Amino acid sequence: MNIIRDSNVKRLLKACWPEETDRVPSFEHYVMGRTVRYFLGEKRLNKIMKSEEMKHLLYLYSEGKSEKETERKIDENSLWKNKELTGSSILYSAFLPPAENLRLLQATGVDAATPMLTWLPSTRNYKPEISSYDQKGIVRGWEDVDKVKTPPLRVEKMMELVDWYLEVSKGTGVGVGPMCRSCFCNIYEILGMENFMFKLYDDIKLIEHIMDILIDYSIRITKELSKRNIDCFWLDDDLTFNNGFLVQPEFIKDLWIPRTNKMLKPLREKGIPIYMHCCANLTDVIPMIIDMGIKAIHPIQPNCNDIYALKKEYGDKMSFVGNMDLAGVLSFGTPEEVAEDTKKHIDKLAPGGGYVVASSHSITDDIPPENYLAMIETAQTYGSY
Repeated sequence: MNIIRDSNVKRLLKACWPEETDRVPSFEHYVMGRTVRYFLGEKRLNKIMKSEEMKHLLYLYSEGKSEKETERKIDENSLWKNKELTGSSILYSAFLPPAENLRLLQATGVDAATPMLTWLPSTRNYKPEISSYDQKGIVRGWEDVDKVKTPPLRVEKMMELVDWYLEVSKGTGVGVGPMCRSCFCNIYEILGMENFMFKLYDDIKLIEHIMDILIDYSIRITKELSKRNIDCFWLDDDLTFNNGFLVQPEFIKDLWIPRTNKMLKPLREKGIPIYMHCCANLTDVIPMIIDMGIKAIHPIQPNCNDIYALKKEYGDKMSFVGNMDLAGVLSFGTPEEVAEDTKKHIDKLAPGGGYVVASSHSITDDIPPENYLAMIETAQTYGSY
């Protein structure tokens, strides 16, 4: 079986209205190093890492004021282990130069690229190949607020990245759908989860102040995006855990919704479709974001969501992207088992449109590339309408 390499963002957009298209779309925000190497090859990756395009990309993601300043910090033998520049020791497809990411997307028939535009002060602990939240956070109280400062050139650099994607994607069929966070999960990373929970009750003004700093950045991003011909926009924020909202619903309604609506306003006014990534249990999130005009939800983790029940209840108002089990069949099954699970999803979710085949988060290094290949091949052959 061969992949039908016909990336077409119109397919993704139509499916998320929801309407039937020629076939079920396949989509991933990003894939990690194991699968990147599988498709692009080690030799090509080594060449990419030492390329001028790679150096320029690292400059765009860095806080450096010039490419020369950034280049001085790069160890060309281990670019992806430079935490200051990449924010991760793990190779992500999103951190490939746009032309190389487009090459990967076309090789797998994925319909859109997702430039990552989120900004967050460094809040993580790093060990080789591992990153984790700093449980104490970087802000304990008002005395630390100065640590939350947007780098001066950040918005300008991110728009250069988007323009780069728009240029290289011309004529490829691959769309451009940037992703940026609102202000919820960033603030509990900044404060640390326990401190964040206490501050909600002890110092709500501090919460609001930091949220306003974060959302100001995101509003500047969406205003600039609204001036460009992007195909869609992905709102990124994790509001929930496996049992529901992380905080009382009134905090979401009072603190998150008004700020996020301001962030999304420039995109709505331009008519740009808005989709959302939110991990964990989405039962209470979905009706809320439908009211906000959001058209699709991702990734619908199967351990805490019944996608078939959600589709039955909300399928005329909301599209569903994902649910292929990262913690199950994708990581631990055989390619044959992945293909069968993909067919099950398509059979039950694709009729009428409104379903996009994707993992329940992203293609991590836990997933054998052969299993990812089985999922997308099945979607792109069996998934015809």
